[in-house]
Amino acid sequence: HEILTLRLSASSAPLTASTSISFSETVGSPPVSIEFTREGAALDATALIDGLVTFGTGFTRGDCNNDALINIADAIFDLGYLFTVGVNPQCFSACDVNDDGSLDIGDPIYLLSSLFSAPGSAPTIPPPMQCGADPTSDGLTCNNASGCL
Repeated sequence: HEILTLRLSASSAPLTASTSISFSETVGSPPVSIEFTREGAALDATALIDGLVTFGTGFTRGDCNNDALINIADAIFDLGYLFTVGVNPQCFSACDVNDDGSLDIGDPIYLLSSLFSAPGSAPTIPPPMQCGADPTSDGLTCNNASGCL
C-alpha cells in the first residue's frame, strides 16, 4: 500500500538552499520496505545515488556566451568582456572556467588549453560540466543561463 507520496516542485523565485538526500530500501524497525518509482516504473534503490539537491540557477562551466556549447566562441566572449566594452555575461560563474572565484585572463587561457591541448595533457574544466549548481562558494553570480536546458 502506498503510504506517502513525495513530490518536489521548484518555485520561479530564485532559491539558494540545498539539502542532502540519501536512498534506502527499508526504513524503521521492524523494517518497512520502500519502493521508488518514476512515471509508474519501479526503480532499484541500490542504483540510486546519494547526493545533494541544490536549488538555484544552473549553468555549465565554460559556456561563457550562454549558447549551450563549449567552444572557442566562449573564450572570445570572455576576452571581449575582460578587455573591450563587451557584453556582460549572463552567468559570471560559467565564465570562471578555472573556478578560482574571479574572472581574469586565466579563464579564457584555461578554456583554450582544455580545448586545444593534446589528449591527456589538457586541463580538466571543474564542475558543473553539465547544467548544474556551482559547487564552490564565491561572489560570482549567475542570473540567467538560458543555454542550460
